[in-house]
Amino acid sequence: MTEKQLAKQQMLQKVIRTLDENESLYATIPVFVKTAQDLKNVANAIKMGAESQPIMNLLESTVKRNESETALVNRLIVTASILSLLAVDTDNTALLSKVSLTKSQLYRMPHCEQVFIARRIHAEALAHVETIINYGITANAIYELETVISRYENLLAALDADAVTSKRQAVTLEYLLADSDTLLNDRMDKLMRLFKTSHPNFYAAYFNVRNIVRAVAE
Repeated sequence: MTEKQLAKQQMLQKVIRTLDENESLYATIPVFVKTAQDLKNVANAIKMGAESQPIMNLLESTVKRNESETALVNRLIVTASILSLLAVDTDNTALLSKVSLTKSQLYRMPHCEQVFIARRIHAEALAHVETIINYGITANAIYELETVISRYENLLAALDADAVTSKRQAVTLEYLLADSDTLLNDRMDKLMRLFKTSHPNFYAAYFNVRNIVRAVAE
């Protein structure tokens, strides 16, 4: 949640707490009771949205993606360096042009381009597997590179899926917060005027919460 959204959520929780503490004063007013319950329902939905699993998954997937990216880059640089050496030794300029890259170049690339380059390096390693064994790159190392690439691709896909879900939930959260504003501004604030004279302490407590916290939220 953003700072503004969090401030609104805190305001709503404090309002509900104030209403609960004075429930006996409005228990016989059906419209007031319904509005208070509507506020509680919206508050619960906001809380569930803010603590949703997809948002937590997005954070976790981002950490795993970064770790997998580091593992991929490290393996790629080793393999690419050996292939570059092979290209120089065999005067293979075409191969050299395909495998010449640095760590900084890899990290600056979009993730999809990293995968493309990784697949190209892997393909060249397979194509020269019988030769690069003499340079210290084993068939097993080439297989492990493919595994690292696939793991990275899967994490990117999972991250994209979590990002889409989290974006949808962020939109839903914004709508819920707007609903709470409507309930407070257009209904509860007006209903509270019933108690301005009869129960001034309740009235003051409610609007103190609304005004103090609302100043932060808006």
